[in-house]
Amino acid sequence: MLGDYMEIVRIINNNVVSSRDDKGREVVVMGKRVAVGEEMITLLV
Repeated sequence: MLGDYMEIVRIINNNVVSSRDDKGREVVVMGKRVAVGEEMITLLV
């Protein structure tokens, strides 16, 4: 199970984001318009 929050490490494109959860594990988040340009969107798990 994922932690309480995730920090965005790298925006790959507007549908894919590389992030790290509060336990330090790398997580790749995929979905429509997860990130738009340089705007960071809060990910709720």
